[in-house]
Amino acid sequence: MSTEDPAPAAALLHPPRPALKVGDFSEAVAHYVEWLGFTLDWEWREAPGEPAIGFLSRDRFTFMINEHRDALGPAAIHLDVQNLDALVEEWDGRRPGAAVIRSVPPYEFPEAVIEDPWGNRLHFEGKLESEEAARRRTVADAMRRHVESELEAGRPLPAPEDLRRTVGPPLGVAIEVLNEYPEYAAPFRARRDEGREP
Repeated sequence: MSTEDPAPAAALLHPPRPALKVGDFSEAVAHYVEWLGFTLDWEWREAPGEPAIGFLSRDRFTFMINEHRDALGPAAIHLDVQNLDALVEEWDGRRPGAAVIRSVPPYEFPEAVIEDPWGNRLHFEGKLESEEAARRRTVADAMRRHVESELEAGRPLPAPEDLRRTVGPPLGVAIEVLNEYPEYAAPFRARRDEGREP
C-alpha cells in the first residue's frame, strides 16, 4: 500500500455568478423577473426594511442583485443564447418594442442588449445562422488570400480596418485572420503579458 499523498485534483472552473448593484429591489424584480423571465430563487435582508440581496436564475445562468449602497456597479455581462429570436419575441410579448436584435462591429454577431435602470447591461448574444457563418468563412478565406498576396509582394501586414475595407466586413473576421500571423499576434500577446511574473 502506497503512503504517498494522492495527486491533487485538477482545477475546474464553473460558470460565473455575477452580482449586480441595483437601486431598488422591487423595481429590479419587476425588470428581471416580470419582464425578462428570470426566477427569484431567494432573497435576504438583515432585518425588515434593510437593503436586500436576491439570487436569480434562468436555464443555466445565475446571478445576484444587491441593493446595498457599498455594492460595486454597474456591470456588463455577455451571455451566449440559443435561439435569440425566440427570447426577444418572448420579451416583446411583455414590452412591445423594448428589445431589438442588432449586430455591432467588430464581431457583428447578433445580440440584444438590455440595460436596467442602474446601468447594468446584459448582452444576450445569439449564434450565427448557417448562411451567415458560411459567409464569414468565405470572407475569411478571401482575407487570407489578400494577406498572402501582400506578404508575397513584400508589403507589411494590413491593419484590420484596411483588410475590412479591401475585402469586406466584418472587422472581427479581419482581426481573427490577422491573429493567425505571428507578426500580428506577437505584439498583442507581448502587450497582454507585460507585467506578468515569469
